[in-house]
Amino acid sequence: MPYEIVREPRGAYKRFWGVVTPDEFLESVSKFHNDRFFETIRYTINDFSAAERFELSDTHIVDTASINIGSTYTNPNVSILAVTISPMIIGMAKKYDQLTNTAPILIFSTLEQARAWIAENVRV
Repeated sequence: MPYEIVREPRGAYKRFWGVVTPDEFLESVSKFHNDRFFETIRYTINDFSAAERFELSDTHIVDTASINIGSTYTNPNVSILAVTISPMIIGMAKKYDQLTNTAPILIFSTLEQARAWIAENVRV
């Protein structure tokens, strides 16, 4: 399992490393949305900075969007942040954004930048 989910006071930090398969990523999305405190969560950080390889097919992107869109009925206040400099992952995030009419995925090149955005925009 090349990921871990760390629960934080108002969100979750998901760290991915090594070769991340589509099934593992979808599992992490499902686990995040099934958190018993999901209704109070305000952000998730998907940190891909240590991922060696990660690629979703269009079908997997649709599956991810479906899970996230459905969850907005329970909690419409979740911001999705991604930490990456990978053009491939950024491209997948843009495809995801095209499928949904939810807030776009916020892309940051460092974890520090993502944490600064949370400190400025998410009240604990």
